[in-house]
This record gives sequence, structure tokens and C-alpha cells, in this order.
Amino acid sequence: MFEAEVDSRTDIVDLLATRRSYRSSRRNRKTRYRKARFLNRKRPDGWLAPSVQNKVDTHLKVINLVSNILPIKNIVIEVAQFDIQKIKNPDIEGVGYQRGEQLGFWNVREYVFFRDKHTCQFCKGKSKDKILNVHHIRSRKTYGDRPNNLITLCETCHKKIHSTPKDKGFKDESQMTIIRWFF
Repeated sequence: MFEAEVDSRTDIVDLLATRRSYRSSRRNRKTRYRKARFLNRKRPDGWLAPSVQNKVDTHLKVINLVSNILPIKNIVIEVAQFDIQKIKNPDIEGVGYQRGEQLGFWNVREYVFFRDKHTCQFCKGKSKDKILNVHHIRSRKTYGDRPNNLITLCETCHKKIHSTPKDKGFKDESQMTIIRWFF
């Protein structure tokens, strides 16, 4: 009898973001007068993001370990593909896939204000503060400026809020969709 549990690393994205910020600051200190280079950014065929590549390598390592221990003739791997837009909006069809939720807004900030009805999402306007800010729910360094990572807060609430993630996002589903072709 054989039993195993695969735990993959979850710190790779944070480590790479920290490394990128160190490299950027070092580059700005040492080569600020050098002409910018943009033609050196080519990825080889079959390239995967490091966090996804680690998941693929971990699973293949476990499969090889099991096949070395047990006399296995066939391996069946169940894979899935997720339609993230369909998960978010089950009624989406046809042209709706091409028109995202930000259609008609000239930047993400204006879209977030409109989505939140120009109201602080923490105090719901009770502080009577007229200045509104767009706040990152999770680290901008890691999760970026996507609308699901932004929230409208008044100046007062923005100073005192220390938020936790409101939704888990679709990280696992996206990685499963990518990984399925590499097994």
C-alpha cells in the first residue's frame, strides 16, 4: 500500500517579486545612463511561469518516485480546463467573451469607482469624507492592479484599514488549465 500527499511551494511568486525589485533598484543605481534594452526578452518554447513549472516538476517527481517503487504499467492523470469568464458570469455567450467588465472606462481607477458606486466600501460613506482612494486589497507587487484586487475607500478608512483577501481568485484553476498540457 502506498499513500502520498503532494505539497507544492507557495512562496515562489513572492520571492520572484522581491528579487525583481532588488534587481530593478540595483540596475537603476548602476546603469542609469545606459540606453534601455528591450530586445533581450525572449522566452524559449514551452516556457512556463516558475510557480507553475514547480507544480509540474513536483507532480512528475512523485510520479517517478511511485513508478520506481511499484510495478506500474499505466498511469491515468485526470486533467481539467476551466472557463474563468463562465465561472464569473454563467450567462456569458458569444461577443460577451470579447467585451470585458471594463468596456467603456478609460482606466481601471474609474472602473473601480463606478463599480463601487463612488462610495467607501469600508464605512459605506458614514465618515462623510469626500476624498476617495483606490486601495489594493492584496500586495500590488504580487497581485497587480486588476479590478478584483482594488477597492474604493475614503481617505479616513484608507489610513486605518489593514485588509485581508476578500476572495481566493482563480489562481488554482488557471494553473490547472496551464499544467494539463505539460503532463
